[in-house]
Amino acid sequence: MNLWQLLGTLMAIVAIESNGGNALGADIPRYDVQKFCRAAVDQGLVASRASCLRNEANALATLRRRWSRIAQEKQAACIRDVQIAMIGASYDNLLSCVNRK
Repeated sequence: MNLWQLLGTLMAIVAIESNGGNALGADIPRYDVQKFCRAAVDQGLVASRASCLRNEANALATLRRRWSRIAQEKQAACIRDVQIAMIGASYDNLLSCVNRK
């Protein structure tokens, strides 16, 4: 192994460690789904709080399986888009954004 290969390997290890094992980008953000679902029900956007929470749990499970394979630029853009959502941030909205872009 030459010096450049060794340096590249060391940089990759540092990247993995600094991202909690996710070398391709940021961690999945944490959202207050209880608050989001209350607001969604209050505004008539979902039929019930239970269905909203179920959708959020399913979306988070899907994101956990796919997140490391999503380009860092797409991750950042979708996190930013979801943070400025009028009703609040949600995993379902984050997953929808990732699927769209």
